[in-house]
Amino acid sequence: MTKSVMDYTAIVEAGALIKAHCRKDASGFAVYEDGWSDERVQQELGANAASVANIVGLRRKLIGNTRRTTTATDAAQEKRIEELEGRVAELETAMSGTMQWLQRRFQYQPPPGRPRSSPPGLNGTDAKAGP
Repeated sequence: MTKSVMDYTAIVEAGALIKAHCRKDASGFAVYEDGWSDERVQQELGANAASVANIVGLRRKLIGNTRRTTTATDAAQEKRIEELEGRVAELETAMSGTMQWLQRRFQYQPPPGRPRSSPPGLNGTDAKAGP
């Protein structure tokens, strides 16, 4: 039977097991020795067993977080992100080309006999004002 709250004895015993079998790696993550885990610490406590969540909380306070392991879901998400990044890059290229075409297509052309300058209304003049 697991307890929902750890008593002082269980905290001391679990802390001793964690400190004996878990260390912080160069990246700052908690790493258990082979064959050890939060679940194993909980099993070793026997009658004083607390929930695995309690062991995880104690380990986090004493040593730190464990490195998250990659799962199939993570790999699938990474692949999807890469695909989407590629599609975004293609869209950016296409939009850049489209914008350049639009700028050339709709570039202001003054009426015959009028000097080339900004279109009426963009240089502070009234758009309806004539030459």
